[in-house]
Amino acid sequence: MENVKFTLLLWAKETNGVFFRDCMDSILAQTYPEWELIILDENADSMVSTIVTEFFPRDERIQYRRLQKGRGLSYALNLGASHGSGDYIVFMGQHDRINEHALFSMAEEVIKQHPDLIYYDHDELMGANRTNPHFKSDLNIELLRQMDYIGDFVCIRRSLYLESGGIRPSLDAAGIYDLLLRAVEKKWNIRHIPRLLYHLRISGDDIAMTKEMTEAAEKADREYVTVVEAHLARMGLPAKVHKDRRLRFWRVSLDGSDYRNHRKEYILVKDKKTRVLNRKAMDILYGYLRQDDVGVVGVRFVKNGFLADNCGYIYDRQGIAYPACYNQSVFSEGYDYRMMLPRDVSMVDADYCLIDERVYRGVGGFDPKLTGRDIMLDFCLKVKRAKRRVVYVPMVTARKAEPRTLSDQASNEYLMSKWKDVLPA
Repeated sequence: MENVKFTLLLWAKETNGVFFRDCMDSILAQTYPEWELIILDENADSMVSTIVTEFFPRDERIQYRRLQKGRGLSYALNLGASHGSGDYIVFMGQHDRINEHALFSMAEEVIKQHPDLIYYDHDELMGANRTNPHFKSDLNIELLRQMDYIGDFVCIRRSLYLESGGIRPSLDAAGIYDLLLRAVEKKWNIRHIPRLLYHLRISGDDIAMTKEMTEAAEKADREYVTVVEAHLARMGLPAKVHKDRRLRFWRVSLDGSDYRNHRKEYILVKDKKTRVLNRKAMDILYGYLRQDDVGVVGVRFVKNGFLADNCGYIYDRQGIAYPACYNQSVFSEGYDYRMMLPRDVSMVDADYCLIDERVYRGVGGFDPKLTGRDIMLDFCLKVKRAKRRVVYVPMVTARKAEPRTLSDQASNEYLMSKWKDVLPA
């Protein structure tokens, strides 16, 4: 394997000695040797320094730096990045663990894909127990605008981090999230490793929220919303950002109220028996379609009994499309809030969707040789191959009179032959 060097950055403040030792143990256990660890210590005592010496008595890969009190996370990480010598920097939490093969997996990804930023799945540590695995999607721009599903513990090409100015000093809780959104704007090569490589330490569920903790959470939420608003302004997208009262995410509403002035720019695909349940459906959908990198926008379908028909579609290696969230209660949230938040998806429902007219012509429209769901799956695959996104918008709800006819075998075989590089059976 080529030599890829990682700089692990760890800010220490109000440190728990037991958990910090656990963190050091996971770093020491790494199977990939090309790394350095920079510890930025803002504690008043010498406990962290003592533990570091205990674990790494003569290891030249370790840099320990004492910080003045009140410097904060952004200062610490920017300082650490400037003093590092690695090709990539990796953010670590002082009480967390990293899988023993994490750096090896990142090095493999670097060699294969040459990414600018890598993120990975994580679970949670409560005492000695691992729980609540978070299986993340590949880069999902629309979802990232609604919630920080990637998180703070990522791997970034150090040269780009420094060129970008690193974390803005004015930000605290949302500093790395702001960096992620700027990376999206600059079209960095962002890669996801679908493995549980990080173990995030959490407090027990029985700990009651104090007034100070609630105020801190509300302050952090306001900061996230401010960051998203700034991102949307830089992208030239007229929008409003709405807070969630439970501070789980924030809702972005893109303004498409001028859709009547752009009738030649989109195609509305609608089955004559489909009933749309929103009065301002076109305003909402066009707000998302007006983005330069979006080709198709679809909606949530429901059926009788307060059940979901689909929240977009997923497909398998045989080219069979399945309705996401089928038969779930319309009042449920879905995994990672799939029922509630806009996101990039593989395919939307052809019974009601909005398509960019130039994209439609550019990819050759719908293939008449296909039947059933194969028609829309093929079209969405062509849209994505053209580097346009397919977006699901749950704020618009529709109801169909009857299910769409399923694809026949001949259609499926033809689909598989067209997309054998994407759908290897």
